[in-house]
Amino acid sequence: TKPVNPINGDYLKAIYPVYTNNRDKMQGIIFERMKSIGTSDILRVLEGYRWQDEVTLKIEMKAQNGLGEQYAKARKNDPESFG
Repeated sequence: TKPVNPINGDYLKAIYPVYTNNRDKMQGIIFERMKSIGTSDILRVLEGYRWQDEVTLKIEMKAQNGLGEQYAKARKNDPESFG
C-alpha cells in the first residue's frame, strides 16, 4: 500500500514488538501506520495486538506525529502543534 502523495513516505511507519520478560517470546505487536492513503502522514493509527492464553486482543488508537521533515517549518512556527 502506498500513499497518494509520495512526500508522505511509506504507509506503514513502524512496527514495535511487545516482548514478555523472555526476550525470545513476543506477547504482542504494535503497527504505526497512516490513517489512510489519502491523508497527510501526520494522522496516524496505532494498531496493537496482544496474545495471551489463546486469546488475541486488538486495540486501535488515533494519533498524530508531526516529526516528519515536511513539518519542520510548521514546528518552528508552532512547536506545540507538531511535537
